[in-house]
Amino acid sequence: MIVDLNNFTDIQIGKKAKNLFLLQKNGFNVPPLFCVLSKPDVSDEALIFEYIKKHFGKETLFAVRSSSNLEDLDNASFAGQFSTFLNVPFDELFSKIHQCFNSAEASNVEAYIKETGSAKQAMQMTVIVQKMVDADVSGVIFTVNPLGLLNETVVSCGKGAGSVVDDKLPATTYYYSNTDKEYYFEDQQNSPHIDDFSTLIKTTENVETVFGPYLDIEYAIKDGVVYLLQVRPITTINLSKQTVFDNSNIVESYPGTSLPLTCSFVKEAYSGIFRGVAFRILKSKKLMKRYEPILKEMVGDVNGRMYYKISNWYEIINFLPFSKKIIPIWQ
Repeated sequence: MIVDLNNFTDIQIGKKAKNLFLLQKNGFNVPPLFCVLSKPDVSDEALIFEYIKKHFGKETLFAVRSSSNLEDLDNASFAGQFSTFLNVPFDELFSKIHQCFNSAEASNVEAYIKETGSAKQAMQMTVIVQKMVDADVSGVIFTVNPLGLLNETVVSCGKGAGSVVDDKLPATTYYYSNTDKEYYFEDQQNSPHIDDFSTLIKTTENVETVFGPYLDIEYAIKDGVVYLLQVRPITTINLSKQTVFDNSNIVESYPGTSLPLTCSFVKEAYSGIFRGVAFRILKSKKLMKRYEPILKEMVGDVNGRMYYKISNWYEIINFLPFSKKIIPIWQ
């Protein structure tokens, strides 16, 4: 059975396809697509081809990818586990749909199911068939930095279509502050740039009004037009414990970006200083061992920039005598 925007329901398809249809329904620019609900047999081939001729034309190239009900869950994203095919011509489409369905039985998927504790018998596999965009650039948007910076949007872009699934291409990465609306970028040799970055950010903010915060968005840009290819939640953000970074004072010593060797030296230096002070106060090797993970992370580097890891400073100050009086003064 073929499902598109006109007849989809939540229970028929996985989140990937559902979110694409919801993007379409809310007026976002999504390449035309449909979903195949079950592995087609030979008798279904004519039906699929007839649908494509009517809605797309025989000269169209397609992207073929999975949409399982077990994908994009909090404990299992299944990212990269199933087959994806790009630039598929009309006469290869039926075969690629089959291969995408068959990838659910692959050994890597079996291993991932065991690793995450997912129930294989609960898996329902559907396949998305979507018109390819002959993109100038494409990439991924994280509406918060996956490292845990909740006020920073990270945007990557590479040349052409499919750079979102090929991390070997030269890429440019943008870091946008949701607080002060400023951004900077880090590029590589021969990596592209986004001509209208503000439009991409505005599109991202509009998507958040529909799907909420903490999103992973795949996009493509052709002739200045933004196309959305996927939206899903970021599952690696742990909101149960927040980390606070601050660059007051330390930015004077380490302005701009620092090389990895410098970052490791700064971490070791601050760790040594606080370890010495802590031992004079605690006078207990057992307690020192307990606080060692914190002492190793008194400073941190994010995208090559040095910060005080303030949340750890609070934990250390808390075991000082008169800490309740010291903290307000320190602040």
